[in-house]
Amino acid sequence: MASPTSSFDLDLEKVYLDIDPAVGDRAWQRSQRLSNAASRWRAYINELAMRSLISWLQSSEDTGAVRPTMRDALWPTVWEWVTGSVLNVDGLRWVVIPTEAIDDDELRVPQEWVDIPNWAGDYYVLAQVNADDGWVKIAGLATHAMVKGQGEYGRDRNYSLSSDDLLTDINVVEIAEVMAPEVDRRVAIAPVPELPLAQANQLMQRLSDSGQLNPRLAVGFGPWSALLAHGGWRTEMTHQRQGNPPSFSVSQWLQEGLSDLVQQLGWQTVSLQLATVGARGDENETPPTAFSKALTINSEAYSLQISEIVDQALNAWRFELRKVNGVVPEGVTLRLLTEDLQSFANNEVTAAEPVESLYVDVALSPGEGIVWATEPEADAYESEILRF
Repeated sequence: MASPTSSFDLDLEKVYLDIDPAVGDRAWQRSQRLSNAASRWRAYINELAMRSLISWLQSSEDTGAVRPTMRDALWPTVWEWVTGSVLNVDGLRWVVIPTEAIDDDELRVPQEWVDIPNWAGDYYVLAQVNADDGWVKIAGLATHAMVKGQGEYGRDRNYSLSSDDLLTDINVVEIAEVMAPEVDRRVAIAPVPELPLAQANQLMQRLSDSGQLNPRLAVGFGPWSALLAHGGWRTEMTHQRQGNPPSFSVSQWLQEGLSDLVQQLGWQTVSLQLATVGARGDENETPPTAFSKALTINSEAYSLQISEIVDQALNAWRFELRKVNGVVPEGVTLRLLTEDLQSFANNEVTAAEPVESLYVDVALSPGEGIVWATEPEADAYESEILRF
């Protein structure tokens, strides 16, 4: 965030952002992948608001790093269900809430962005979108503490905050960053409740039915928040609702290759060299296939690789984490979890000293799902369920 002595001092009443026509065209094309007209329009409006705000912030010399917190290919798994997007602005989370109500500056924040811990923001930005005339207006901001403490909670699971209560001077935000600690921007919220796997599968099947017109209000907020907070469950539920085949079956990757979506999420196919090939003298043997994903951890490039342990009769796999240049530093952890995010025996390894790589071997039942994670967490990390 800019310092209080910088020139990033803008009257939001005058901030109208032009929508780049090329951005609008791409947003419209991408929105057509969603399941129904309401979701498609929601995705379109959200992308217009998010991209316009990114361009505006990046154009200011007084703003540092600005980026979405999620890979582009994953935003449809949010917009299929709820409005809103989130940006990382100099390490702070800005939740962008678009509205087409040009004459109404009320900020209406879906509960998901307030009460799910890994969704909650530091600031909430009201973005008025006029798609026909091609502009976005930044109408005001509020902190998490303001939305939670002053907002009126309605039966539609939105927190509503009057325009009179919104911050409209960016410099106020800058001063707050210097004078107020993070605890003043956010208030404590309850953790997401655990959701048993059987119940999660039942709910995903029910809520992904196209006949369910408003899924976010069809179940209690507790189980609903657990589904959305889990990137793997949210993705699977979205695919089911959109009528798409599963994309994260590693056994299917071996047979059919990687789908476009999986490649957009960073996965690629790599060939392993067998150490025994030279000894056997069989130069024509096809090397085994593995799958690799590029990660960024603490601003350093890493690679996560998944390969089958072919010498075992079991359905056994190795997850291996390497640093692209250099060694994995002390303290980095590679962890595997069950589909419902539970630990199991020998599921993680931590570098006690700098090492070439970290790896965890695991034997799985056919169709079983595994979630990988690292500590520190990789940039733009979303849990994904890999099935074997």
